[in-house]
Amino acid sequence: MDTAQSTKTLLFQTSFPLIDSEIDLTPILINDENGLKWLSNHQKYHADTYGKKVPMTFSITSAQLPQRTEYILFPEDYFKRKRLYRPPRAILNHLPKGTFYYEILPPMKFEDGEWICNLYYKRQAQSHNKIFNSYSIHDLNDKPFLNARGVLLGTLNEEDLEQKTGDFENEFPIEHFLDVAYPVSLRQVHEYNPLSIIVCLSKKDKE
Repeated sequence: MDTAQSTKTLLFQTSFPLIDSEIDLTPILINDENGLKWLSNHQKYHADTYGKKVPMTFSITSAQLPQRTEYILFPEDYFKRKRLYRPPRAILNHLPKGTFYYEILPPMKFEDGEWICNLYYKRQAQSHNKIFNSYSIHDLNDKPFLNARGVLLGTLNEEDLEQKTGDFENEFPIEHFLDVAYPVSLRQVHEYNPLSIIVCLSKKDKE
């Protein structure tokens, strides 16, 4: 049986300072040909599918990393690995310089305040040899298996992690970013693809 393949395409790129802010993406997108194309597809898809408008508000809020944070890495081939495979995990008690923890909310709600259906919000990781591609972070003082509210932006090295268990496969350093996608049905892919937002640190932020 053939499997579906996907290719990420960068349609539009912009940057914001990493400070607490709420940004309307509309004027930024409409001033660029590809940005306007993305916005038009986004608006049309949600209007046609749900009959609702999505405000293009992007918010960034600094957050405090929980005192005892469990960090778990997931390999790209996680579901193909042996049944007893346990992903590597560690305790993250503080962030190194140049790595940040923020609550980031791209456009995720309809105008009436309802959350967008089936939104894909993924904490992504990119390891040295690209073995790992996602991670989760948990407040050990909170409910089990519940992801912490914020996301990591930046790099973690082996020395930044404590109480490590499992095989990290010498994959340090590990970059972290956020991937938000608005899934569409297969029959709509050519009409609306791509509809995703990737949030990561730029070089200027790291300096």
